[in-house]
Amino acid sequence: MDFSSADKWTLFGVDVRKLLRGWWTELSRSVPVSVKLLFVRQPARVVIACHGEQYALIADVEERGSEIAVLDRGALEQYPPGYLAPQLEEIDRNSAAGLEVDLLLEPSWLLRHRLELPLQLESNLRQSIAYQLSRLTPFSEADLFYDVVVRERDPGNRKIRVELVAAPRSRVEPLLREMNRVCARDIDRLTTADLGPAANLLGRRRTRFRPNLNFWLLLALIGCLALLAVTPLMAKQVVAQEQKTAIRELQQSVGELVRQKNAIESDGRLLAYVIDRRLQSPRVAVLVNQLSELVPDGIYLTQLALSKGRVRLTGQGSNVVGLIDIVNGSAFMEDAKFDSTVSRNPRTGLDQFSIGARVVGARPE
Repeated sequence: MDFSSADKWTLFGVDVRKLLRGWWTELSRSVPVSVKLLFVRQPARVVIACHGEQYALIADVEERGSEIAVLDRGALEQYPPGYLAPQLEEIDRNSAAGLEVDLLLEPSWLLRHRLELPLQLESNLRQSIAYQLSRLTPFSEADLFYDVVVRERDPGNRKIRVELVAAPRSRVEPLLREMNRVCARDIDRLTTADLGPAANLLGRRRTRFRPNLNFWLLLALIGCLALLAVTPLMAKQVVAQEQKTAIRELQQSVGELVRQKNAIESDGRLLAYVIDRRLQSPRVAVLVNQLSELVPDGIYLTQLALSKGRVRLTGQGSNVVGLIDIVNGSAFMEDAKFDSTVSRNPRTGLDQFSIGARVVGARPE
């Protein structure tokens, strides 16, 4: 993502960069200085201080101060450009965290004011004080180098006590310009002897964050602890996912078995129905065989029709009136009756008949 402009840090009208900066400031402020020193590489520091008619350059490397050069205060313009560059470059090379050059201003050059401000202004003190500079000093913001240092916090009353430290540009800029020329590099910090790195009248960032080996070891330790804490949860999640998959597969198997069971039950019902119908509706051959045994010799069957559980017997013969009792006496037929009036065939002299009966299963003897 591109966060090159301020509007691209805005999310739903909220300045995300300001929130992150405030969070980091509060976090950094809550950590004691002694703890910070354990995890942050401290850059080598060269201090340019005024001692009477001379400027002394004091190298502060690993909390050991040593004077590396002395400049005549009244003849700075006589020193060639880059006069101090070799000494500063050597210190920079030997430092694992770089080099910072501080220029300490004399107390007589400074304007100081103590103020009490709301606690919520702490994250943006310079801008808050900038609007009041013309009231607090005889100069405007454009005519001053200044900074605001927190002296005391009162969280109970939501107040902070700060000190405004300012110096006129007209007095400081010639000295700053000469020091930049002699050092062949820009001065990093414009401060005072009592405030040191806590203040920077140039308004730049005070110290860049440079983690040391202890910081990375701490991050690795935190990462390992986080991994140890997360691994059981991840394992449980994997097991739960596997169980869900097994349950889903089991449900699919059970569903398939239920479908097969329902299909088998349906086929069984159909088979039972067919068997029942077969038992209730004997075959035509069985009916013919039984009728051939029951019907007297003088009666002849010319047609036998079986449909929808009923049988129709058509034929001719003599003495057909008693045929109803004979059919009802069959093991497979009942409710026999003439479907039409019995008539005599004049050519043969035999009675023609049509009997209908209901077909049933085999009745017990």
